[in-house]
This record gives sequence, C-alpha cells and structure tokens, in this order.
Amino acid sequence: MSEITDLIYDTKRKMLAKYPRFGSEIAVASIEFKDNLPHHTAATDGKNIYVDPNYFASLSENDRLFIIAHEIMHIKFMHMYRLKDENGVKRDLKLWNIATDAIINANLERDGFRVKEGYVNMPEALNYSAEEFYQKLLQEKESGKIVLVNIGNFYVASGKDAVLLNKILDFKLTCLEKGICKVGFPISALEKYTNKILEKQYSYIVYRYIAKELKLEITKIHKAKNKNEITQEKANCLLCKGIKAYPKEDKYIEAVAKLYEKEDEINRAKEQRKKRKIWFQKKNKQIN
Repeated sequence: MSEITDLIYDTKRKMLAKYPRFGSEIAVASIEFKDNLPHHTAATDGKNIYVDPNYFASLSENDRLFIIAHEIMHIKFMHMYRLKDENGVKRDLKLWNIATDAIINANLERDGFRVKEGYVNMPEALNYSAEEFYQKLLQEKESGKIVLVNIGNFYVASGKDAVLLNKILDFKLTCLEKGICKVGFPISALEKYTNKILEKQYSYIVYRYIAKELKLEITKIHKAKNKNEITQEKANCLLCKGIKAYPKEDKYIEAVAKLYEKEDEINRAKEQRKKRKIWFQKKNKQIN
C-alpha cells in the first residue's frame, strides 16, 4: 500500500507542476483508498476523493492526472450538492452524472488534459451549465418531444423546447443563462397548455418528482405527427432584456440590435393591425 500512497503523492506533485491552477484544491484534497467502489474506479462524496488502489496503479501517468482532476472538479463545482434543484427536487441520478461528467471532461480537455478512454466525452457540453446540459439530455432522451419538467410550483421547458413554445404558443422567453432560453407556467395550467400543444399536433412528455423514491416519473406523454426540429437553444439574445449578452461599447452590435428592435416593432405593429382588422370585420358582421 505504501507504493500506492507514493503514487498518489507523486500524482499530486506532478499536477501542481503541470496544472498550477489546481493548487488550492489539490493541496487540501483528501484522497483515500477504497476497494468496494462502484465500477472499481474512483469517486467522490463531495468532500473526499476515493480511488480503487489496484485500478489507480494500473493507469498511465496522464490518466492518473485526469482521474484526480476529474474528481476535484466535482468537488469544486459542488455537483453532489446540486443534485437537487432550487426547489429541493432531486434530479435523475444517472442523467445528472452523465451531464456533470460531460461538463467536467469538456473543461479538462480544453485545458490540455486528455480524456481517458471510456469516460464521457461530449465536447459540446463546454458551453452549458450542469443544469442546462441535464435538461438537454432529457430532451435528447425523448427525441423530438417537448420536455416539460416540474420545478416547484412551475413546469419549465428550456433551450430548443422553449424556443418552439414561444413560436407556436407565444410564450414569453426569459434567460436561463446567457444564450439559453426558458419558458414556464404554473402547475395549475398544465392541462390548459398541454391541450394547446396537442392542438398544434406536437409530441410532448411531462415529468414530475416523486419524493419518496427520489426519482423523476413520466406523468404524461403524447405522440403526435409533429416533432420539435428546432436546433438552436436561444431565440435572439439581442432583443432579450434579461441579460447583457453583448457589450454596449460595441457600436456594431448596438447598430444590429437597434435594427432587430425596429424590425420587431414593425412586426408587432403589423400583428396589431391584423387583429384590429379581424375585430372590425367581426363587428361589422354583427351589425349587418
């Protein structure tokens, strides 16, 4: 066991030399040996790092650096404490692990680490938060269906599902974070809006949280002829008041934003004129 202990210290020393930004984390990281780990690899409980001694000894130097950095990132990002959302609803553990692993590995690869073969490797996760990528995985799992997830007293759709609901039902888009849209409605309005989605002949799936079993359960699912084929996670950040997506001092971006705003105003005015015309036509019919 002393050889394995020496290997741990050697790995920490090399990480400090090669990746100094891990200095504070690696200095205080508690790395312990454990023989009965799931998958017999490495894990963390949010405070300590556990490694299977035989597995760790079998790794190359690059893979040892990657494994330790990976577990440190779980601790740094507090992924174990973010398993529950802001309303205390616990996310699907398997999907959450995939989402957080993907984000960590994408960040490590960007910083020069080589992702170990067999580990989650999804470079596109780099531009997402863990919560956002988790939602994206839910959407992909139910390919083409609008995914509605119960979050506290609301149902929420994000990314491409939010963009679609804005398009077909005129939901107001807000920012989940920079470049990612979301929409939501009260749980009491679920039937109202799923009926509206049905009228547009779109497939959808609804999840709710079961506290006793600590899992998400499908409560409603409907397959229709239309699927969500939108690919973008946002509509138009230049018009969004929820975030400052672009620096004001950028005169070109300001000019483009004003152009979009003017175009948006013209479209709204056209829509209002159209509604007024329809209203007057109905009124005239009633009079006649």
